[in-house]
Amino acid sequence: MRNIPLRVVLALLALLGAAAVWAEDSTAEQVFVPGQDGVSVPTPIRKADVTIPTMLERKHLQVRVQYFLNIMSDGSVKVAQVLSCDARKRDKDSFSKLSEEECDPIDQHVRKVISQWRYAPAVKDGKAVTVVSAYSVTLVPTNAH
Repeated sequence: MRNIPLRVVLALLALLGAAAVWAEDSTAEQVFVPGQDGVSVPTPIRKADVTIPTMLERKHLQVRVQYFLNIMSDGSVKVAQVLSCDARKRDKDSFSKLSEEECDPIDQHVRKVISQWRYAPAVKDGKAVTVVSAYSVTLVPTNAH
Protein backbone atom coordinates (compact mmCIF):
# COMPACT_ATOMS: atom_id res chain seq x y z
CA MET A 1 0.00 0.00 0.00
CA ARG A 2 1.41 3.43 -0.96
CA ASN A 3 0.39 6.79 0.32
CA ILE A 4 0.07 8.85 -2.87
CA PRO A 5 -1.53 12.30 -2.56
CA LEU A 6 -4.91 12.26 -4.26
CA ARG A 7 -4.24 15.51 -6.14
CA VAL A 8 -1.08 13.97 -7.67
CA VAL A 9 -2.99 10.92 -8.80
CA LEU A 10 -5.76 13.01 -10.35
CA ALA A 11 -3.21 15.22 -12.13
CA LEU A 12 -1.49 12.14 -13.57
CA LEU A 13 -4.82 10.74 -14.76
CA ALA A 14 -5.61 14.04 -16.45
CA LEU A 15 -2.24 13.99 -18.23
CA LEU A 16 -2.62 10.39 -19.32
CA GLY A 17 -6.17 10.90 -20.54
CA ALA A 18 -8.20 7.74 -20.95
CA ALA A 19 -5.32 5.34 -21.49
CA ALA A 20 -5.60 3.54 -18.14
CA VAL A 21 -6.65 -0.09 -17.98
CA TRP A 22 -7.17 -1.69 -14.58
CA ALA A 23 -6.83 -5.46 -14.90
CA GLU A 24 -8.79 -7.13 -12.11
CA ASP A 25 -9.19 -10.23 -14.23
CA SER A 26 -8.58 -11.44 -17.75
CA THR A 27 -11.86 -9.92 -18.97
CA ALA A 28 -11.01 -6.34 -17.93
CA GLU A 29 -12.43 -3.67 -20.18
CA GLN A 30 -10.89 -0.33 -21.10
CA VAL A 31 -11.25 2.26 -18.34
CA PHE A 32 -11.80 5.95 -19.11
CA VAL A 33 -11.57 9.18 -17.11
CA PRO A 34 -14.96 10.88 -16.65
CA GLY A 35 -15.19 14.40 -18.05
CA GLN A 36 -12.40 13.84 -20.57
CA ASP A 37 -12.39 12.91 -24.26
CA GLY A 38 -16.19 13.02 -24.51
CA VAL A 39 -16.79 10.70 -21.54
CA SER A 40 -19.75 11.72 -19.38
CA VAL A 41 -19.71 11.66 -15.58
CA PRO A 42 -21.63 8.73 -14.04
CA THR A 43 -24.64 9.63 -11.88
CA PRO A 44 -25.30 7.96 -8.51
CA ILE A 45 -28.54 5.97 -8.34
CA ARG A 46 -27.96 4.22 -5.01
CA LYS A 47 -25.12 5.26 -2.73
CA ALA A 48 -25.33 4.33 0.96
CA ASP A 49 -23.17 6.18 3.46
CA VAL A 50 -20.13 4.39 4.82
CA THR A 51 -20.56 4.21 8.59
CA ILE A 52 -17.78 3.74 11.11
CA PRO A 53 -17.13 0.13 12.20
CA THR A 54 -17.68 -0.65 15.89
CA MET A 55 -13.99 -1.50 16.37
CA LEU A 56 -12.99 2.06 15.42
CA GLU A 57 -15.75 3.61 17.47
CA ARG A 58 -14.42 1.87 20.59
CA LYS A 59 -10.81 2.89 19.89
CA HIS A 60 -11.80 6.53 19.23
CA LEU A 61 -9.97 6.35 15.90
CA GLN A 62 -10.67 8.55 12.93
CA VAL A 63 -9.68 6.75 9.72
CA ARG A 64 -9.19 8.09 6.21
CA VAL A 65 -9.07 5.68 3.26
CA GLN A 66 -8.48 6.71 -0.36
CA TYR A 67 -9.37 4.50 -3.32
CA PHE A 68 -9.48 4.28 -7.06
CA LEU A 69 -12.93 3.00 -7.94
CA ASN A 70 -14.03 1.53 -11.23
CA ILE A 71 -17.59 2.51 -12.04
CA MET A 72 -18.40 -0.26 -14.46
CA SER A 73 -20.38 0.02 -17.70
CA ASP A 74 -23.28 -1.80 -15.98
CA GLY A 75 -23.37 0.78 -13.15
CA SER A 76 -21.79 -1.44 -10.50
CA VAL A 77 -18.78 -0.24 -8.51
CA LYS A 78 -15.54 -2.11 -7.84
CA VAL A 79 -12.52 -1.02 -5.86
CA ALA A 80 -9.58 -0.95 -8.25
CA GLN A 81 -6.88 0.04 -5.79
CA VAL A 82 -6.38 1.30 -2.22
CA LEU A 83 -4.24 4.42 -2.40
CA SER A 84 -3.82 5.07 1.31
CA CYS A 85 -5.17 4.14 4.72
CA ASP A 86 -4.41 6.50 7.61
CA ALA A 87 -5.70 6.96 11.16
CA ARG A 88 -5.47 9.36 14.04
CA LYS A 89 -6.63 9.40 17.62
CA ARG A 90 -9.28 11.94 18.49
CA ASP A 91 -6.76 14.11 20.38
CA LYS A 92 -4.09 14.14 17.61
CA ASP A 93 -3.69 16.62 14.76
CA SER A 94 -2.07 14.46 12.11
CA PHE A 95 -2.85 11.14 10.48
CA SER A 96 -0.41 8.21 10.52
CA LYS A 97 -0.24 5.46 7.94
CA LEU A 98 -1.82 2.16 9.00
CA SER A 99 -0.18 -1.16 8.20
CA GLU A 100 -1.93 -3.44 5.71
CA GLU A 101 -2.91 -5.68 8.63
CA GLU A 102 -4.50 -2.74 10.47
CA CYS A 103 -6.20 -1.42 7.35
CA ASP A 104 -7.57 -4.72 6.04
CA PRO A 105 -10.70 -4.96 8.26
CA ILE A 106 -11.49 -1.29 7.59
CA ASP A 107 -10.97 -1.78 3.86
CA GLN A 108 -13.26 -4.84 3.86
CA HIS A 109 -15.95 -2.85 5.70
CA VAL A 110 -15.79 0.02 3.18
CA ARG A 111 -15.70 -2.39 0.18
CA LYS A 112 -18.87 -4.11 1.44
CA VAL A 113 -20.75 -0.79 1.35
CA ILE A 114 -19.21 0.34 -1.96
CA SER A 115 -20.18 -2.97 -3.63
CA GLN A 116 -23.84 -2.04 -3.05
CA TRP A 117 -23.58 1.32 -4.84
CA ARG A 118 -25.13 1.72 -8.29
CA TYR A 119 -24.65 4.41 -10.91
CA ALA A 120 -26.12 5.39 -14.23
CA PRO A 121 -22.92 4.59 -16.16
CA ALA A 122 -20.67 7.04 -17.94
CA VAL A 123 -21.21 7.22 -21.70
CA LYS A 124 -18.77 7.72 -24.57
CA ASP A 125 -19.97 7.88 -28.17
CA GLY A 126 -23.44 6.68 -27.10
CA LYS A 127 -22.10 3.56 -25.36
CA ALA A 128 -21.86 2.86 -21.60
CA VAL A 129 -18.21 2.66 -20.51
CA THR A 130 -16.22 1.92 -17.37
CA VAL A 131 -14.55 4.90 -15.69
CA VAL A 132 -12.01 5.28 -12.89
CA SER A 133 -12.76 7.67 -10.07
CA ALA A 134 -10.85 8.68 -6.96
CA TYR A 135 -12.83 8.31 -3.73
CA SER A 136 -11.88 9.29 -0.21
CA VAL A 137 -13.81 8.40 2.93
CA THR A 138 -13.11 9.61 6.46
CA LEU A 139 -14.72 7.57 9.23
CA VAL A 140 -15.23 9.61 12.40
CA PRO A 141 -16.37 8.22 15.75
CA THR A 142 -19.80 9.59 16.69
CA ASN A 143 -18.60 10.27 20.21
CA ALA A 144 -15.66 12.41 18.99
CA HIS A 145 -15.69 15.95 20.30
